[in-house]
Amino acid sequence: MVEKKEAKLGVFEKYLTLWIAICIVLGLLLGRFLPSFGQFLDSLKFAQLSIPIGICLFFMMYPTVVGIALSDIKKAVRKPKPMLLTIIANWVIAPPIMTLYANLLLHDPMYKAGVILLGMSPCTAMVMWWMMLAKGDLAQGLYKWRSTR
Repeated sequence: MVEKKEAKLGVFEKYLTLWIAICIVLGLLLGRFLPSFGQFLDSLKFAQLSIPIGICLFFMMYPTVVGIALSDIKKAVRKPKPMLLTIIANWVIAPPIMTLYANLLLHDPMYKAGVILLGMSPCTAMVMWWMMLAKGDLAQGLYKWRSTR
């Protein structure tokens, strides 16, 4: 019998929450003390699409997506129950809950709209990262992501 070695989290994965917090603080400091930098980044667009955001999303999703074999995706399609559960949670349950939270906690209509939109559109990169950290089925997640696009 072949023994499977358990994958260990690297420094980046282990301290992901810390890295996110550091990035938030750096972003706030940059916005406060160097607002022209944010305006410069906002000016880097092609057909109304932000080039810096596209580049960051690519580097965030690429490592996760390339680790998935096509055969794993085929296996995930044969067992659709987890995929259906995810779709129902993301597209049926989450939007009304986010609408409720937005209406209960926020007053500004723009903030409400933002919270509702976030509830309706799960972030693919974070879904993939959390699935990796939870040792979940990445193929199932990738198929779900592709099928909802």
